[in-house]
Order: sequence, then C-alpha cells, then structure tokens
Amino acid sequence: MKELVAAHPDKFERSSSLKAGAVFSAIGHKHVGIVIAVKDNTITVQEGNLDGTTNTFQDAKKDW
Repeated sequence: MKELVAAHPDKFERSSSLKAGAVFSAIGHKHVGIVIAVKDNTITVQEGNLDGTTNTFQDAKKDW
C-alpha cells in the first residue's frame, strides 16, 4: 500500500480508520479489496483476487 500512496498521493492516503473508497490488502496473502460503505459497526467490502494467486487484471476481475 505504501507504493500506491507514494505513486498517487493525490488519489490515496494512508489511514488507520475506515471510510468508503478505502483500498486494503492482506499482506502475504495476495488479497485485496475496497471498502464500499461503513455504517455503525457494519463494513461492506468488495473483495478481489480470492483465489490467492497473482493474476492478470482480466482474470482477477472474475475472482469475485
């Protein structure tokens, strides 16, 4: 995630609090996702790369 923030500081920020639009990564697990909504104690995410391998973008879009 540090690389993404460094490459696009106008589009991304590093934060320890959740908000819609946040991108997350499970380090060491090749798993990524986007926070769609946060309401009270409920977090809605759109996950990607669920097969745990590094894919092309076209393949990764089909994982979820």
